[in-house]
Amino acid sequence: MDRFLVQLTKFAFLQQLDLFGNPLAEEPDYRMKLVYLMPQIKTLDRHIVTVAERITAKKLCEEEYGLSQGSGPVAVTTTKQIKPKKVRKGDGFSAGERDLYGEYSRIQKRTQAEHEAELEKTRLFFQTKTYTGIPTPTMKQQNKDNFGQNTEDKLVEWEKNQVLEAW
Repeated sequence: MDRFLVQLTKFAFLQQLDLFGNPLAEEPDYRMKLVYLMPQIKTLDRHIVTVAERITAKKLCEEEYGLSQGSGPVAVTTTKQIKPKKVRKGDGFSAGERDLYGEYSRIQKRTQAEHEAELEKTRLFFQTKTYTGIPTPTMKQQNKDNFGQNTEDKLVEWEKNQVLEAW
């Protein structure tokens, strides 16, 4: 719990925190410790932190656990000092963040490869197609001009018989 508190108190602007269902929430007085060590918290585990709860947390943490609020990253117990881990210089990302960025990069590459493969399939499909027998746009105006111009003498014998039966 103490290591978690060291890391958690670094988030100075954290105002809402939900540890519902987290094994840490089963620790004794975890809520009081968080309320005391993180005075900026307004909502903890879906419940608003009250002034009375802050007063109780202050008494409990100072008397029973020997904690004190300070300007450092976390107030530590007087009996046990927690040594913070040395910060590794570098890109400033945690291992989890680096994993996420790596996964994102792999997903982007895979998506790009799938897109390129789909474009290649489409290109090959249209290369193999033949377009014989399809009306061409050049005939469009000619067809418009000839529409309704069929006279009875231009009709074939079968068409003439069909026209007569319809009337």
